[in-house]
Amino acid sequence: MRKLWFVLVLSSFMSIVCLGKLGNKKEIRINEPKPNYFNGRFFSNNQQTNNNNGMLPNLRLPKDKFRNSEIVNPEIVRMLTTRDKECLNRVDGQYTYYMCLFDKVTQQDSRSSVWTLGVFEEWSRCTDANDNEVLCLKYTDGHPCGGVNMSRSTYVQLRCTKNEVAPNHIENIVESHACHYTIDLVMPQLCHYTTMFVNPPPNNNNSNNNNNNNNNNNNNNNNNNNNNR
Repeated sequence: MRKLWFVLVLSSFMSIVCLGKLGNKKEIRINEPKPNYFNGRFFSNNQQTNNNNGMLPNLRLPKDKFRNSEIVNPEIVRMLTTRDKECLNRVDGQYTYYMCLFDKVTQQDSRSSVWTLGVFEEWSRCTDANDNEVLCLKYTDGHPCGGVNMSRSTYVQLRCTKNEVAPNHIENIVESHACHYTIDLVMPQLCHYTTMFVNPPPNNNNSNNNNNNNNNNNNNNNNNNNNNR
C-alpha cells in the first residue's frame, strides 16, 4: 500500500511540473511584410515591387531627370528638378492617379490593384489638343495594355495658371488614344517665365511668308535682268 501511495504522489507531482512548463511556452509570432507608404497611401511590399501579386512584369528605372533638358529654359529646369519625386494625385471615377516628377505615373483602382502608366524618360515638346506646342515630361515603358501589344505611356503637359495662390495640381487626365494618357499639370510658377524653351521652333506662317518674299525677290531680279538685256 505504501508503495502504491508513493507512486500516485510521484505521478501527481510530475503532472504539475509538466503543466508548469507548458504554461511558460513562448507565443509564436508570424513576421508580417514591412509596410510601405506612397504619397500617404499604404502598399504591401508585394504590391509595390511586383504589382498585383506578381502578375505584371518589373519595370525599368527612371532616366536621369536632366535628360533632354537642354531644350528647356534653364530656370524652369532648375525649378522642377528641385521637386524631384514630388507626387500629386487625382481621383477620377473608380481610379486614383499618381504622378511623381521624374519617377513614374500610376493608376490604382478601387480594389487596390496598381498599374504603371509610364516611367520617366525625358523632357520633350508636345502638341496639345489645340495643336499648340507645350512643354511636357514623357513617361514611357509602363505596364502592358490588355489585348494590345504595347506598353502604357503618359505625357505630362506643363501649364501655368494666373491664379497665383492655386496649389500645383493635376487638372485633367485623358486617354488620348489606346494605352496613351495625357495629364495636364498646372503650376502657377510657370507663368513667371516668358518662354518655356531655349530655342522655340520657327512659326510655320512666318517661314511660309519668308519663302514667299524670297520667291518675289527672285522674280523681281529676273525681271530686272530681262529689262537690262
